Amino acid sequence: MDWFQAEAREKLLRQMKSKSSECHVLEIQGSGNNVVASDRIMHMDEVPTYLRSEADQPILKLVKLRVSLWFKYKQRSPELAWVPDIIADLGFDPYTIAMLTNEQYILRASERKTHEERLLNVFVNGGSLRMIVSYNEATSSTTCILFARDGKDPGDLWQRMARFLRENKALFQSPYFLQSSFLATYIMNKGLPLTQGFNTDWYLVNDGNLRKWEELLIDFRLGQRAFRLCRDIACYLREQLDSSKDSDSLHRDVVAGNAGVRNVLNVMEPYITSSVEHVEWGLRRIHDYMATVSRALMRQDTIASMELTRGAKADSSSMKVIAVMTMIFLPGTFFAALFAIPSLKWDNQDVVGEKFWIYWAFTIPFTLLIFFLWLVITQRSQMRSLVDAGKEQWSAQSRLVIRQRTADEEEATKNK
Repeated sequence: MDWFQAEAREKLLRQMKSKSSECHVLEIQGSGNNVVASDRIMHMDEVPTYLRSEADQPILKLVKLRVSLWFKYKQRSPELAWVPDIIADLGFDPYTIAMLTNEQYILRASERKTHEERLLNVFVNGGSLRMIVSYNEATSSTTCILFARDGKDPGDLWQRMARFLRENKALFQSPYFLQSSFLATYIMNKGLPLTQGFNTDWYLVNDGNLRKWEELLIDFRLGQRAFRLCRDIACYLREQLDSSKDSDSLHRDVVAGNAGVRNVLNVMEPYITSSVEHVEWGLRRIHDYMATVSRALMRQDTIASMELTRGAKADSSSMKVIAVMTMIFLPGTFFAALFAIPSLKWDNQDVVGEKFWIYWAFTIPFTLLIFFLWLVITQRSQMRSLVDAGKEQWSAQSRLVIRQRTADEEEATKNK
């Protein structure tokens, strides 16, 4: 375990880097109708002391860190050296530290009991927002470190989450307050882009529409991934709220907070169900369109290949004509050049001499020979098949004659 813890710590410090030396701190404390929410900016060096300090009343401490992730090992990040120690102090195992730098959307909940306290720990990795929450049941206090990934639109998500926390600050003593805020924030952020309709012009088969559908497919895949996480969080909240419903040891503010979280969950659960169905329907529709595009492109390729075949046939016919004409005139040209036509006497009155027949005696046989060789070379497979067919036919006829002869001999033998 010590080795795994050291490896997880090293991975975190090498792959996660702070983007700002200042942290945003949201603090909620009080009881009953006197609950106060406050915001402030704190320097990174002050955060460990702040998170380890104990308050004399229920309090929620949320520290937001702006970070970036590197998937290739870089130099260690000394400004975040306190993060693994704080996470370990809150009761999280080394596996949670390692999961902070992964891209898996995951929810992990655990519980740690001692003689003096009982800690309920939850880790949520939502990609752009990653949250570590530790709830102390004895003091009804919550400590949270929120990692906002830079460059993944964390600003809008954080603004939504902070507004939810402020508007529902009376619920802060519930162990599930931050999880419900994370759930509501993620649902509203991931749900809005997926409510767009499908324009009828998108069904035209062209490169522009194909790119639009490919981009939409990526959005729906991301939405599917996010809503699965939301469904896991909702199931966890429902299970925990139902198990603590009849507990008499809870403080009235905690009971009120749980009731408020239950109301939020009752609103969010139907939205999650409809959103999951919408995503699945959208993915099926996108796949249907992709199949339509594939069939259309295959038809276009078939038509193009047929046109190319026709063109190739036309070119082949032209080449055959040229080859035949060449074979006709080439021998005559060759022998005319070879003999320099000595039989033609242009300086005499009789142009054609008596030995002009020699020219034709060489030209005509060689022309026929060239045609024969051309047929043998180009049509040898057809000629071979014809020869084989002739041999098979001759063999069949021979067998038939032999059978007939044998039958006649047997008939003659019987008659004797």
